[in-house]
Amino acid sequence: METRLNSWDLPCTVAGRVGSVLALPFPEHHFDAVWCANMTQYLSDDELATALREFRRVVRPSGLVAIKDTDVTVWNFTPGGPALVWRLLDAAQVRDRQIQGLLRTPDLRRWLERAGLEAVRQHRTHIEWWAPLRSAERTICGEFLVWAASLADAVTLPEADHRRWRALRDLDASDHPLNGPDFHHYDAPVVAVGRVPIPPVG
Repeated sequence: METRLNSWDLPCTVAGRVGSVLALPFPEHHFDAVWCANMTQYLSDDELATALREFRRVVRPSGLVAIKDTDVTVWNFTPGGPALVWRLLDAAQVRDRQIQGLLRTPDLRRWLERAGLEAVRQHRTHIEWWAPLRSAERTICGEFLVWAASLADAVTLPEADHRRWRALRDLDASDHPLNGPDFHHYDAPVVAVGRVPIPPVG
């Protein structure tokens, strides 16, 4: 990790540490801010509450805690029909912790408030990609579709949905929506930010 960081020629000193967000290896009030991206989706509710307590613990009073994750309730693609994705997410949330976490993302602001942070705000940024896709866009959209198709294998869905998801695995198929002129992908990352309160004087 240190070798990679040093090769990036960063404008400031950066040190890599390996640890758990559930028990950060740092003392209280050690940082001005904490930035956490694309990780809360993997935590249970209890673990998220613990991680936020840890973030608050290691940030100085008036410092910032910022959380970013994907709002999967916004993710979809066309052509295909939005209910295809909605049925998948509804079925997968019963057994898949990551889906449970992604469906929780719209409420991250409330989680920061319950963790005792102040001046909490949240912003959603909408992302849309339309055909014809650039190479990087095609890669990202294809990875989303293959990931969703793998979820479909493990849940109960109408047989027509299973057939559709199986077909979506083959990104090179000539009739794959990714390769058509009407493809449209949209989703929305969410960033929630709050401040560690300043203790009262006296």
